[in-house]
Amino acid sequence: MKKFFLKYGIGLFLILVCILQLYFVKTQKLSPWKGGGFGMYSGLHYNHYEIWIRPSEAKDWINLDSIKNIPNSIFVLKNQVLRRPYTKHLEQLSSALCIFQKYNSIEMEIWKPDIYTPDSVFKKQKVAYLKSASIEN
Repeated sequence: MKKFFLKYGIGLFLILVCILQLYFVKTQKLSPWKGGGFGMYSGLHYNHYEIWIRPSEAKDWINLDSIKNIPNSIFVLKNQVLRRPYTKHLEQLSSALCIFQKYNSIEMEIWKPDIYTPDSVFKKQKVAYLKSASIEN
């Protein structure tokens, strides 16, 4: 009996805890970080976030992933912004993009998928916004 419990009981108990946490997230309107989940393990990875930019010269928003031939330095800054969307990181990425794409200035928004809504509908939530200062070319 003890061998059976050690082999299967502990795993089943952990699965039960996981199911209860997911149930509480849906019914008690808990966020994954505040009592309803397993913290970083219950949210989507930052790779699913989107960076949208709008150059001062354009009226439409552009998904950063649609820009071709981005140098590695901008790719590194992009990942830094996705991991930690602090103002300092947004400004660094904004400046690098303005120089690389020859923009005067850009607006930047970071969006993340949000699946933790009471009605279980897929939505996007704005994480950060930056309106960059003009860059002298």
